[in-house]
Amino acid sequence: MSQCFFVQQEDFQIKNIAQITRRPYAQYTFDVAKCCGYSEFVDVYKDAPTSHLYMSVCWQFENPNVTSIYIINELRKEKFLIPNSNDITIRQLYNQYANFMKPMYDMPFPIVYKLYYDDGHSHGDHTHVNGYADYVSL
Repeated sequence: MSQCFFVQQEDFQIKNIAQITRRPYAQYTFDVAKCCGYSEFVDVYKDAPTSHLYMSVCWQFENPNVTSIYIINELRKEKFLIPNSNDITIRQLYNQYANFMKPMYDMPFPIVYKLYYDDGHSHGDHTHVNGYADYVSL
């Protein structure tokens, strides 16, 4: 193998480690679930406005019509609609609604918070996530 390959591999590894190390300090990771139960991780910078969360979910799910993203407090059976705003950052939202946002996984896994969005339809025989359908009408 050429020396160029090893230099590229080392450069990639250094940058990858730096990105992984920096992520918890700069970004929140959300597990965003659709009504049908399908979900994906979406990373959003903490100091980005909530409108960037909406934009990221639109891109991630290839759906330009995402109009409602929710946080659900499972213990109190409450749902909070995240505003699509340029005036509120994700960090401010987290600080204000920390009681709604509990990590999904125990340590040593990275901290991931659950969010939900209603895309207006379910997909056949998929079941609803954690009773999400029960909260849609709240």
